Amino acid sequence: MGGGDAVQMTDLPTIAPQISPDGKYLACFYPAGGELSEQNRRLKLTLLSPENAAIIKQFDALPNNNVFNWTPDSRAISYSDNSTGVANLWLFSIDGGTQKLTDSETEDIFLHNWSKNGQNLIFVKETINNNIVLINNLSK
Repeated sequence: MGGGDAVQMTDLPTIAPQISPDGKYLACFYPAGGELSEQNRRLKLTLLSPENAAIIKQFDALPNNNVFNWTPDSRAISYSDNSTGVANLWLFSIDGGTQKLTDSETEDIFLHNWSKNGQNLIFVKETINNNIVLINNLSK
């Protein structure tokens, strides 16, 4: 942002890469075992070194390709999970363990972000209504 040349961080096939606020990790979805193939389509949340793209850790915790955000302290990742039918926000610690942040029963949460100080979380709820209506006698 302050000028300078662009630097390629990795040539690995990463999906949705995000640098942690402290700059120590590059989080992304990356193939389990490091190679995407017809037999291996499984992606894992992966922490890479931003210096050399080495895999630091891979996790099974996040559903594939979910939108995620780093917490401001770089110790956890928040994400939306709708595996129960309604999307709620969860917190996943990079040291292990998860914590449910919201408990919506009817509205999906699909976008979210943290305040800079980590004290507040803003999110967007969505309700989808589907109605089928039959209209008769349109010629009258």
